[in-house]
Amino acid sequence: MVDKRELLARLGELLTAKGLSRVHPDTSDPVAHAVGLALAGLPYYDQIWAGDVGASIALIVVASGERIAGSELVHRKDLLAERLAGLRERVNAPAQALQLVLYERPVPPEEREFVLREAKKGSLLPLGRSKVATFLFALSEPALHSSRFPGWPDDLGPQELRKLLLSPAA
Repeated sequence: MVDKRELLARLGELLTAKGLSRVHPDTSDPVAHAVGLALAGLPYYDQIWAGDVGASIALIVVASGERIAGSELVHRKDLLAERLAGLRERVNAPAQALQLVLYERPVPPEEREFVLREAKKGSLLPLGRSKVATFLFALSEPALHSSRFPGWPDDLGPQELRKLLLSPAA
């Protein structure tokens, strides 16, 4: 089993190296501050990261727990997508988000497929694709489950996260 604290620390190092900042109330980073305001009142996330990745604003929200239900993750994804619209207006730039879920239990295949299928769904506009993706990582397996997320930076994509999460140092 992967140690969650160490994994979150390593994730923080990667995201900091990629130019993202941790979102917290007293941050001095203007993008992270705008994200904090836009996401106020959402369900609890272990960590929230944000940054300007060139063509858009990238958010990574990290959720974990023993019993996070698939339907709750889908609901959180929908809430996050609503808040992205306000964020795009606030920063006057496109924005996308990744919900990275660290399961502290094995994930049944049916639940995993349901969450990944629902994560792909988005509104009809713009371009009929979601601006929020969900990737699942089971600490006990360990395996990263993801679906295609067009427009998301490759250096923060499934391949890079898989390397980080499945590294022997984890």
